[in-house]
Amino acid sequence: MNVWVPSVTGDEKPLYQAIVNALKADIREGSVAHGTRLTPQRDLAEQLNISVGTVSRAYAEAERLGIVTAGVGRGTFVNVQTQANSAPAAASARPWNFALNAPPQTGEDSEIARCLAEIGAENRLASLLDYLPHAGHPDHTAALTPVVASVGLALGTDDLLLTPGAQHGLYIALRLAAEQGGPIATEAFTFSGLTAIAKLGRHSLAGVAVDDDGLLPEALSETLNRSGAKVLYATPTLQTPTGTVMSQQRRESVAAVLQSRGTWLIEDDAYAFLPDKPVAPISALIPDQSFYITSFAKSLAPGLRLGALVPPKALRDRAAMAMRATGWMAAPVMAEVVTRMVRDGSFDAQVSAKRIVAKRRTGIARDLLDGLMPFDTSTAGYHVWVQPPDTSQLLSILNAASAHGITLAPPLVAKTPDPITPGLRLCLGGFATDEDLSCALGAVERVIRSATELSYV
Repeated sequence: MNVWVPSVTGDEKPLYQAIVNALKADIREGSVAHGTRLTPQRDLAEQLNISVGTVSRAYAEAERLGIVTAGVGRGTFVNVQTQANSAPAAASARPWNFALNAPPQTGEDSEIARCLAEIGAENRLASLLDYLPHAGHPDHTAALTPVVASVGLALGTDDLLLTPGAQHGLYIALRLAAEQGGPIATEAFTFSGLTAIAKLGRHSLAGVAVDDDGLLPEALSETLNRSGAKVLYATPTLQTPTGTVMSQQRRESVAAVLQSRGTWLIEDDAYAFLPDKPVAPISALIPDQSFYITSFAKSLAPGLRLGALVPPKALRDRAAMAMRATGWMAAPVMAEVVTRMVRDGSFDAQVSAKRIVAKRRTGIARDLLDGLMPFDTSTAGYHVWVQPPDTSQLLSILNAASAHGITLAPPLVAKTPDPITPGLRLCLGGFATDEDLSCALGAVERVIRSATELSYV
């Protein structure tokens, strides 16, 4: 098998970009074929007398651009089926959309295409187009259960249900846990998917006050007393929309409140894969009272529409029947794709690549929005929380941004007894390049500053 080694000098800076540019040039010239293996990172670092970190950054950038694909234990390979040999695309024109929380593109489409081709070549497709168990094919649940459990859950072979996206899992959990039309407790700023289901089921939302460590246990008790809610919906890791990550101590305090009151927890952990080290979910502390939900859409691609639901063991059969009643099963073809990626290591490679992009883009936001991001962003996600200096100008900011071709979404607020400081969620993943994101964030910063300056006139 051919192994590619770049021809670079120390003249071009930054050096990681010089490695990427050398790869692009070799692809254009035809000297590198599809499937060529890149030199292992440590070996290349020794050959070029540079740091392994520089090589890792170069390979990650090439993977982000889609010109290579990587898999744990398999190596990194050239993918010339992309447009890497064409001229670089110009920065995307407006409109800029900060409202849709999509994962960044890191070459997942090539991996998914490869898996689909394998399925077709193996004549496996027919068996995946039939009616299969509501909870998912046993091969799929067996492969994906360890992935879900890796955050700190103790799961048996029959504990996991595959759903058509995390949103469907949320719908099932609410149907089983919440009283018909009854109140639902949630963070004061909450997820649009929850508000949509709440409207459909005529549920009211009772907001729980939050700080930079997530929802406050004392406020949770007060909210449950005030509203009579029997269920709490929460996103402790990279909360939507604020991006906060709840500490272990806070999780234990919240679990204690819920356990003492017999309150159901619906834990949305769609971003569980993004922290460098897994953060054990609240559900691990009170498994008999919790519905744990996660998503493969955020770690791979939204169009897969594959999520996972772990209901309390006592309600597992009812959850499977609810799956039958509302969707029958998750799409087996998509579950097969994710299963193959998990088994061949490309899933882990994609998670690593998306984590790298999330860190880089959060850093860009931190640099460009200095002083406007009140919460800790050391755990990087796909979105950041911004509070203008004069929050009374929020509507003016939204209107001004729209006039400049920038889509911002106002925060969704659950009813609270006390006023809360509003802000804006900016989604960073959907931009084609870092350059596009930087340009758009610069425009947002100018809109916010201008609106604030006008408020003092």
